[in-house]
Amino acid sequence: MKNFSYLFQRIIVPACMLIPIVAGCISLPKLNRAMKIILAYLVLSLLINIIAAVLAKFGLNNLPLLHFYTIAELCFVMLFFREIMQPKQVTKWIYTICIFFAVICVLNSLFLQSIYTFNSYTRSLEAILIIGFCITYLSGEEVISTSGIRLFPAAWVSGGLLLYFSSSLIQFVFSNQLLTSAKSVQILIWDIHGVLLLITYLVYTKAIINEAAAG
Repeated sequence: MKNFSYLFQRIIVPACMLIPIVAGCISLPKLNRAMKIILAYLVLSLLINIIAAVLAKFGLNNLPLLHFYTIAELCFVMLFFREIMQPKQVTKWIYTICIFFAVICVLNSLFLQSIYTFNSYTRSLEAILIIGFCITYLSGEEVISTSGIRLFPAAWVSGGLLLYFSSSLIQFVFSNQLLTSAKSVQILIWDIHGVLLLITYLVYTKAIINEAAAG
C-alpha cells in the first residue's frame, strides 16, 4: 500500500498533468486567452513539480518553491477570472488582489513562516480567495440562466478550481500539524489529495477539448 501511494502521489498524478497540457498544446491556435492562461498555469505547475522532485531526490528542501508558486498560482488564476468575468465586476480588483497577496506572502515568509516550512497561512488565504471567485462566477448569470446551467469551458475550469481548492483548504490550514500525525494518516490524506488533483486535471482537459471544438 505504501509503495502504491508513493507511485500514485509522486509519479501517476504529476504525469497526468501532461494530459491537459498536451491537449492544450495541440489545440493552442483554437484556445481563447482565458484558456491559454490556464495552459500557462499548468505548464508552470509541471515545471515546479519537476524542480521539486529533483531537489527532493538530492535531499534538498523544496518548500521555498512552494512559497514562490503560491504567488504565481494566485496571479494566474486571477488573470483567468479577469478574462471570463464581467470587467465591471472584477477588473479593478484583480491587480490589487495580486499585489497585496504577493506582499502578504513575502511578509509571511520573512516574519511568520520560513521559506523552509509549509506556508499554510498564505496557501489557505489563496484557497479562500479562489473559492470566492469560483462561487461568484459559477453563480452568475453567465453560467446560470433561466434556461438552465451552461457548462462551457470557463465553467468547467472554474468547477475544477472550486473542487480542488475547496477540498484542499482544510489540508492547507492544518498542513504543518499533519506532519506530526501518524504516517498512515499522512498517506491517506495525500492519496485523497492526489485523487482530487487527478479529477481536476481531467476537468481541465474537458474544458480545453470543448474550447478547441468550439473554436
